[in-house]
Amino acid sequence: MNNISGKWIFGSDSTFFILYINDDLTFNIVDSNIINPFNWNYNGYLYFENNNIFFTSDDSEIYFKGFIKNVIDITFETNNFAESPYLFRLNNKNDKSPKIAFITAIYGLYESECQKFAIQTLPTDFICFTNMKDTDNFKSNGWIIDNNEYHYRFKSRIDNDLYTNSLANNKHTFNIAKYYKQNFYSIPVLLKYDYIVWIDGSIEITNPDTSKYVIDKLSTNIIITGEHNRIGKNKMYQEMIDSNYFRYTSTYWFNQHQPYQDIFKQYLEYLNTGYDDIDYWENKKDSLTYGLWITCFIGFDINNKDTIRFLDEWYLQTLKYTTQDQLGFPYACFQLGINPYSFPDNYVNGDNNEQNTLYIKHNHYRKSFEK
Repeated sequence: MNNISGKWIFGSDSTFFILYINDDLTFNIVDSNIINPFNWNYNGYLYFENNNIFFTSDDSEIYFKGFIKNVIDITFETNNFAESPYLFRLNNKNDKSPKIAFITAIYGLYESECQKFAIQTLPTDFICFTNMKDTDNFKSNGWIIDNNEYHYRFKSRIDNDLYTNSLANNKHTFNIAKYYKQNFYSIPVLLKYDYIVWIDGSIEITNPDTSKYVIDKLSTNIIITGEHNRIGKNKMYQEMIDSNYFRYTSTYWFNQHQPYQDIFKQYLEYLNTGYDDIDYWENKKDSLTYGLWITCFIGFDINNKDTIRFLDEWYLQTLKYTTQDQLGFPYACFQLGINPYSFPDNYVNGDNNEQNTLYIKHNHYRKSFEK
């Protein structure tokens, strides 16, 4: 069992943990501030006896033990869970499996297919979370289709059911998709990756080196995205004014009910809590468009705790205020002092809202359903 080192997931039906096993068979379970609601922060040693694996503390106290089925699955016996634990999922640091995944969410009839994508020069998974199936004449186009309702099974830890867009209060499919966009770190199957790139369902990745480019930029940044084409000061104000249409102002659109999305209230509350829409972003980058971002393409270093803090802060804006996440994005950056890496740069050029070096942004295929 000398190839057991790597990144694992340990969990039950209601919660899970990330565990790292080192080459010397020491291990640690990550701090609860990242994922789970418990105070697990264990370190210790592993030893093997026949087909059993034992996790022990420094003084040889057995935390839990498991039965080895193969190098990627271990069934555990422990009293630390109220429910039966499920399998560890190994991401062996020596294997060739993808360390980066592009994800999207298509709920309802908003898109008729997943966009095609250029095969990447680095191993890369493309995963679509959707309630659409082959019987709906839905085309996967090579994406991994995942029909699990993670938004219910692994509900966001910051959703208290009392916010305007808590899933208990807004079941619109557009709102459900925000969970996968802004709270994806709660989905166990994604924790084997080091990098996650969210792309809207309308984005077609056309550059085979997109994964390589993203990983390179995330080696020194926690977020990468593209700048909006708005120029000058008051960028959020401009976006707020242009968002005053039925997707947010109607309580019934896309053949579904939703709460009124008060974008004006959101913007005013940001100003009242100190957000500077005039000068804050002016000196952060030598760019006239820095300070408002397209959120149809965003890459994250999922192993960084600051990424998790950002995702919590960003998703909170959606839960509390509106599903216009382009307003919440710069505010979350402002609150946490994060300056996201942004293209265009020396490699990526073009119109980030339509077509650039990395992708093409298509119109939604089922636009007629919006009204």
